[in-house]
Amino acid sequence: DGIYWFTDNSGSGAVKFDPSSIINTTAADSFPGSGILDMGVDKNRNLWVATNGYGLLQFSDGKFTKQFRIEDGLRDNVINSLDIDNYGNIWMATSAGLSKYNGRNIRTYTTDDRLPTNSIKSLVTDDRGFVWFTSDEGLTRFDGSESITYNEEQGLTRERVWGMDIAKGGPDDVIVIGIQNYGFSIFDGKTFTNFTPDDGLQDNRITCADIDSEGNIWLGTDGSGVVKFDGENFTQYTRKDGIANPEIWNMYIDDYDKVWIG
Repeated sequence: DGIYWFTDNSGSGAVKFDPSSIINTTAADSFPGSGILDMGVDKNRNLWVATNGYGLLQFSDGKFTKQFRIEDGLRDNVINSLDIDNYGNIWMATSAGLSKYNGRNIRTYTTDDRLPTNSIKSLVTDDRGFVWFTSDEGLTRFDGSESITYNEEQGLTRERVWGMDIAKGGPDDVIVIGIQNYGFSIFDGKTFTNFTPDDGLQDNRITCADIDSEGNIWLGTDGSGVVKFDGENFTQYTRKDGIANPEIWNMYIDDYDKVWIG
């Protein structure tokens, strides 16, 4: 309904932007003073927050309502990424496995459930109920019981560094992986196509990625601003184009194809 939530990783709380006013929610409002790594809003307008050490938080009607930590079923209080599927399940990427909160309890899937690894970097869910996540093993699709991992055999670069941000969408419903200190890779469901500065990319320090409705891929870099890839050409946007800071840490494209840059 046109409300945006912003946060940072310093523990200063969350900002609600409606967009005619700004409301700050901080420790004074009982919001834990933890760094926040990801956020998502469910169909009931609850805000779910992935924290850097305080587990999973629920924020509803301007109040902090629930908190889930290791003692509540999580295996790690640091949640790297989260997404909410069409059924309302909250999926969380942690360094100790893939966790799911179904509204009643938390279950964590690990290598014991035939995942390729327990250390998961970033994830996204799709309309078919699949969870896609990145790890040092590559790109994995998980349906709740079985997993398939795509890697070098499908053309993915062998580069495995800490930053592997994932985005999914566009007319062709592709997956884009922004790979820190390498570039990015596009997965069409069968094979990967990799892009580096050798292909015209202005900076290989990719920190985040998203896809607009026309299929343009937007990339945030650690020092070179924002880059748009239309499938053939790269267009760079920096301070001279209005970007507030060349160091980009997050990006979100809304339903109107507005690109929000952190």
